[in-house]
Amino acid sequence: RANVALATISGDDAQTLEYYRNNRNLNFTTHLFETSAIFEFYIALPSTGTKYNLRSIAGQRLAPRFFQQIGFYLFSGIGGFYYEPTAINNLNYNTTNYWNADFEPNTSSKIVRLRNLHTEGQGMPNDPAGFEIGKTYSTVALCIPMGFGIEKAFNSYTGLKMELGYRYTSTDYLDDVSR
Repeated sequence: RANVALATISGDDAQTLEYYRNNRNLNFTTHLFETSAIFEFYIALPSTGTKYNLRSIAGQRLAPRFFQQIGFYLFSGIGGFYYEPTAINNLNYNTTNYWNADFEPNTSSKIVRLRNLHTEGQGMPNDPAGFEIGKTYSTVALCIPMGFGIEKAFNSYTGLKMELGYRYTSTDYLDDVSR
């Protein structure tokens, strides 16, 4: 099957009770747009009719009809996704701490694209991540979706699926930092 997914991941230091992380005042939000090709392997196929629902000599069904209509499957595939981490500059800095005393925040924009900031020094001389000078991570990456699902068939044309999936990605920069 072809799959298109939209997702959002985020984090905010304001949510922690740890003093130093709370004062660090960092946050991020990343919206992801993924397309993938996924292969499904059915452990049990959902049945939509009573063609194979045999009856005993007494006329009772040998299997409950409800469970015949449920299918179980595993899935895996390959895909790609676009992402761009952003942060909200909330302009709220505690200047009573000595490390913030001389800091003047940039007030020109409330939403900041983090990739442009080279947060970990990506692309700068002596870059620990190993990027070329002036370069940083790409906003497009590969992923391998995998998981399992349950499918309930209502008839030959309609049904309902529930999946639990995991994505292995080729990048560690979903939150703009790698280490």
